[in-house]
Amino acid sequence: MVTTLTSNTFRAACFSLLRTRTWVANSKSFKSGFDRLSRRTGIYGQFVLRAALYEYDKLVRDGMSKETFEITREFLSKYVNVLTATQDAQLGYALDSRYYRIADFPTYMREQLAKLTLDDVNRAIRQHLKSGAMRIAIVTKDGNGLREAILSNKASPITYNAPKPKEITDEDKIIEAYKITVKPGDVMIVPVDRVFQ
Repeated sequence: MVTTLTSNTFRAACFSLLRTRTWVANSKSFKSGFDRLSRRTGIYGQFVLRAALYEYDKLVRDGMSKETFEITREFLSKYVNVLTATQDAQLGYALDSRYYRIADFPTYMREQLAKLTLDDVNRAIRQHLKSGAMRIAIVTKDGNGLREAILSNKASPITYNAPKPKEITDEDKIIEAYKITVKPGDVMIVPVDRVFQ
């Protein structure tokens, strides 16, 4: 359960960061998505990757705040209903619940989330999340362009179609030069027809 919470929290933190920004590339605005952001030069895909790494490293270094923990726990408690929205999902979770000898899934998850503490989550973050030991998969049309941008480690400034608050632009300066530590042999392009082999 703790892994799910930290994984969803990291995802939420990244999307929160990325939602506050609107990218401009080739005179068109894009809100997110590695594919669209890296379509031409790979530069915006590189910025989004850096932003995700920056947020991940902050989570690993600082842990989760009390406010973020409470918001995430509340979100996940409600999200349980989405996971069991279809009859197929309800049946699948009912089978799992019976196999693991736990209460029905929504009830069990809400009970576990209610017991979970910020210390539990931060302990799990320290124990299981490591900045230097992560693997990332990116889907893009221009794999070569994005690969070259990542390996070059050149700054990847972002442009906006409207002014942004100083706190965002200051953070952007950090993110645009955030070091991506990777060797050429670690960045592989896998054609779509070989992804599941």
